[in-house]
Amino acid sequence: MKQLRVQFRSFQDIQEMVDLASAQRFPIWVMDQRCRVNATSFMCLFSLDYAQPLTLEMECSGEEWAAFVPKLTKFAVTEPA
Repeated sequence: MKQLRVQFRSFQDIQEMVDLASAQRFPIWVMDQRCRVNATSFMCLFSLDYAQPLTLEMECSGEEWAAFVPKLTKFAVTEPA
């Protein structure tokens, strides 16, 4: 299980995430403080709280992770330690 903190700032960001997730062969989930939803579902993604960064969770191999993460850099959040 791999995780990445992300933030979506627009309708286009959400649509792009759905498109990216739908193209993968492994499950991708997006979580806020209260729920976990399928990243391929546009309607489910709209049920999340976008006031805070979200957690993207992927059930993938190391190779899949290495190939997919560069596509997510625009959404990645670096939080202070």
